[in-house]
Amino acid sequence: MRDLLNNLKTTQVLAPAVYDADQNSDPVDLQGFGSCLLLVNVGAAGAPLSETNKIELEVEEADDKISGPWTDVDPADLAKSATGTNSGCFAVIDNAGDDNAVYATAYRGHKRYCRVVVNFIGTHGTGTPLGGTALLGHAHMAPVTE
Repeated sequence: MRDLLNNLKTTQVLAPAVYDADQNSDPVDLQGFGSCLLLVNVGAAGAPLSETNKIELEVEEADDKISGPWTDVDPADLAKSATGTNSGCFAVIDNAGDDNAVYATAYRGHKRYCRVVVNFIGTHGTGTPLGGTALLGHAHMAPVTE
């Protein structure tokens, strides 16, 4: 089977909405898969962006989705990383040219669960539209069923 539909599992991890405060996505269970691509779709920022008024996208990992503990992912365990407030950062959105974009990274760590963390730094009273998706690949058993 060469089609992606039967070889990828797609999961919404952060419901599309307008957010103005920090958000943790739903946990992504990596059991049965060898790869995970995390995508965050960012709309037009509701507040002016700057070095002190920004949004940082991060990845955390855990062995247990309930008790955690959730810890920042080492940048070496991300396919794309950025310098942010915390380790595990893969995007810093701090100017108008950075919004209205899709940001992606792949988790390469060894924990069973990972999740996206959206950190709002500064004042974001009017909010910014965001949504998150996880694509799980290299399934141990194919075809993948939803």
